[in-house]
Amino acid sequence: GVRVGRPSHLTIHAADKFGNLRATGGDVLDMTLVSPDGRSVVTAKVVDHSDGTYGCEFKLDQPGMWDCQLVVNGQTGRSDVQSILAEYGPVIAQECSFVGLGSDNLGGVVCFENGTITIYPNHAGNGTVNDTSVGRRFNGTEAMTTRILLPSGEVAEVKLTFENGVYTGTYRWTQVGMHTISVNLSQEAIIGSPYNVEILLSLPQIPENLSAREIADMLPNLLPEGAAQ
Repeated sequence: GVRVGRPSHLTIHAADKFGNLRATGGDVLDMTLVSPDGRSVVTAKVVDHSDGTYGCEFKLDQPGMWDCQLVVNGQTGRSDVQSILAEYGPVIAQECSFVGLGSDNLGGVVCFENGTITIYPNHAGNGTVNDTSVGRRFNGTEAMTTRILLPSGEVAEVKLTFENGVYTGTYRWTQVGMHTISVNLSQEAIIGSPYNVEILLSLPQIPENLSAREIADMLPNLLPEGAAQ
């Protein structure tokens, strides 16, 4: 079988009508593959190696059994390969996406609030977080990590949980300033990672009728150290 969404290669060795393998090229060979539902047709790129063999390159965009159709010199050809099984392989970093944890909030995030991240695999390279079609999901054994470089220089790791084919995690912002978030699969960065998020201090509303002394007493609590107490 071949992997869905990844380049695949097939070598065809031409033969004459008596079944003898050819040692020269020159034939015009076309190969097409028809999807399992019959709605999609993929035309392979064919390269003549000039030794009787022809290399075919193609990429299938859905899993299942694809019918292989071969035309040689304008006539339907016979092939030992009449169908090709396409399957999803292990998900790689380039096939993943994520949302949340400040990645979708350009205006900044408020300190002492919780942020949530969801990491999911794309479907044939064009998925969405709600795409559950064709069983394209993680299996729960992936080496998935989400780490945050804090303004203090420390590194915090977001605890991820696996459920319903996706990874989710929650982190409580505790420092004001610029944070750098890295989302990786098997130590490779997922598209869009790393990225920066600015965490802002949430200021309480101060009543207009406060005295100068009351305002002075409140100021220490507006600082990150005081607000955390």
